[in-house]
Amino acid sequence: MTPRKTTLKLDIMYLRKTWQSHELMCYLKNRFYWTKKLLHYKFPIQPPINNPDLAIHILTGWHDFRIMIWSLASFFKYSNLSGQLYIHSDGTIKKWHIKIIKKLFPEVKLTFPDTFVQLFKTTLDKYPLIKEFRTNYSNWSLKKIIEPYFASPEKIHLIFDSDIQWFSKPMEIEDNIAKGCPISYMTENNVSIPTIFKDGTKMDNNKARMNAGIMLYHKNNMDLNRLTEFLDRLDRSIPNNMRIIDQAGHAYSLKNLEALPAKKYHIKGRVNESTVTRHYTGPRRQSIYTEGIEKLRKIIL
Repeated sequence: MTPRKTTLKLDIMYLRKTWQSHELMCYLKNRFYWTKKLLHYKFPIQPPINNPDLAIHILTGWHDFRIMIWSLASFFKYSNLSGQLYIHSDGTIKKWHIKIIKKLFPEVKLTFPDTFVQLFKTTLDKYPLIKEFRTNYSNWSLKKIIEPYFASPEKIHLIFDSDIQWFSKPMEIEDNIAKGCPISYMTENNVSIPTIFKDGTKMDNNKARMNAGIMLYHKNNMDLNRLTEFLDRLDRSIPNNMRIIDQAGHAYSLKNLEALPAKKYHIKGRVNESTVTRHYTGPRRQSIYTEGIEKLRKIIL
């Protein structure tokens, strides 16, 4: 199934879900009206950089462009952190997307999939298996595990998905960064999602519970030799291995890794007074409009 056919299938599913839950009008209003309003904001959303050691990374494409803007806007609304922003294109963003990005985030640095390998060839050449994966596979997850590390010289990397929305101050993240980021953080799945290796073994259950919605690490804690080992062991013939390669690869490779508190940084469950972020993954994406944007538009716009 092509990406556009997949998108259409999902859109029909979201319409059906919101109709069944009597939220269709809220969904339509927020998706097609309020999300667009932020694109016309006249002032930069990101405050001046206050931590030169911090890089903030987010990946985007044409389909999630608006929610990516809202994800960043909600982050900068609630967090005191402002580092060098990197927006990584999946290859589908157009000139008008770039114009809006540069208006709202004047200090942004953009990366593009068709030029990435050549631009960072010297560094990638030191890790031939990592370079091979980045050259031969174009999936979204693989970009997220490779591009942030190689694209930026900053010591500390905060990476989050465009379908993450922020609802309160991320104290755990801010405190860790203030201490120099000795702990590596990832969010946590509700269940373990197994990664299977060539020899038939599976990744440890604790690591298999890690989710790549939010990742925070110091470069000293990202072991590229471990990442190379992971890629070498990975059974590439299993589609799900490639789909979750970002969360499994980070969980395998990061030292001093801990999960962010699931009650604050969660996937399932509605936003409540303790919520810092909610990750609106594919099966619940409609709620980013009926809940997330519905709450945030009153605060951000």
